[in-house]
Amino acid sequence: MLWLSMGAFAASVRLGYIYDQSSASWVVESFSQFKLGVKAVNDAGVLGGGYRLNYSVCNSEGEALVALRCAASLLDDPDVIGIVGTGYSSAAPLAASFSSIRQKPMVSPGSNLITLA
Repeated sequence: MLWLSMGAFAASVRLGYIYDQSSASWVVESFSQFKLGVKAVNDAGVLGGGYRLNYSVCNSEGEALVALRCAASLLDDPDVIGIVGTGYSSAAPLAASFSSIRQKPMVSPGSNLITLA
C-alpha cells in the first residue's frame, strides 16, 4: 500500500510527464514507451489496493523556463508523486532543481547533462 507524508493514503497516484510535445520520432517513441510503462504497472497491479498509476502531461517546448513552469504546475497537484522529463538536457536543470526543492523525484531519461547526475 502506498503511504504518503502526512499519513494520508493516496486516492490517486500520478506522475508528471514533461516533454517537448513535437512530432520528432524520438519524442513520439519516448512518450509511447512511457505510456507502455504506465500500462505495465497498472496491468501488473503493482500499486495494490486497487490504485492505478495515472499521468499528466506538460509541453516544455524544449525551453528551460517553460519546463520550470511545467514542474511548478504539475507539482501543485498533490497526487503527483514525481516527474519524468524533460527530454532536452538544456530544459532539465531548472525543473530538476524545483522538483528537489519540493522534495519530489525527477528522472530525465532523455537528458545527458553531466551536472544532473
